[in-house]
Amino acid sequence: MNATNAKEYLPLIQALSQGATIQRKNRLFDDKWKDDPDPCFTYPPDHYRIKKTPQNFWINLYPNRRASVHFSLELADQYPADRMECILVREVIDE
Repeated sequence: MNATNAKEYLPLIQALSQGATIQRKNRLFDDKWKDDPDPCFTYPPDHYRIKKTPQNFWINLYPNRRASVHFSLELADQYPADRMECILVREVIDE
């Protein structure tokens, strides 16, 4: 990192300061993302990323065949169980 490219590292540094995990891709060996427990940011910024976290959402299926999507369990649980089916969907992150 230097004065000309420091702003490209800023989102990574900010995420790291907030407790996010930083990953680094070793493009010379296996080209896979791996957790970097102590990133020094000596490689170009495109060798780093903030580790992705899977997202959850819920689909409510009602007897009238309608459906609604909610991103919080509180909203998904707003109707009695006998009036709908609530399905948890978890995102799969392909790395």
